[in-house]
Order: sequence, then structure tokens, then C-alpha cells
Amino acid sequence: MKKRKTAVLTPIPTSPDGLTVGLDLGDRSSAYCILDRHGEVISERSVRTTPKEMTGTFSCMPQSRIALETGTHSPWISRFLSAMGHEVIVANGAACAPYCPEPPEGRPDGCADVGTPGKS
Repeated sequence: MKKRKTAVLTPIPTSPDGLTVGLDLGDRSSAYCILDRHGEVISERSVRTTPKEMTGTFSCMPQSRIALETGTHSPWISRFLSAMGHEVIVANGAACAPYCPEPPEGRPDGCADVGTPGKS
């Protein structure tokens, strides 16, 4: 049996106007990218796509705007995050494509899911 590694959570810096988070949902794990109020990347991480792991990650985060793409897990995750007090935006990725640049090579898709006006 494969032994699971336990991640140590480190505090995420906050900004006065809150954070914006792009969340790229996957069946087993999800990537997320956290931006400050200026649109600068603070952190890029991943989390297992389970209620327990999502709670551990997003319950300790200040109320934030979280953008995610429509998909299999988006209904329960959007309700789950909203119940924690986050503002959740679920968008059709195909409809947003003209407005969102492709992520640079090697960057998680979570950064592409964040709608940051004025950023190219």
C-alpha cells in the first residue's frame, strides 16, 4: 500500500481588499493560483479534490473571490466554497477564452482561470 504524504499548510498573505483565486478543478487534484489586489501572483498550489482537503485549504483563507470553470465538480465545489463565505464565479471556459490569455508554459491552469481586468 502506498503511503500518503501530508502537506504542511503555511499561512497565505492577505491584502486589504481580499484575494482573487483561480481554481482549475480536476477529478483527483485541483490547481489554484492566488492573486493579491494588484493582480500579482502570491502563490500557486494544488489540493486534492475532496471535501476534507478543500475545507483545510479554503476555510483558513480570508473571504475571497474564487473563479472556476464549469465542469463535473463545479456545482458541489461552488456551493461548498460559497458556504464558507467566498464569492464564487463559475464561468464557461469556452465563452471566456477570447478574454483570457493562455498560461505561460509550465504555469498551472489555475492562473488562467482568474479573470484579472487589465492584465495581459
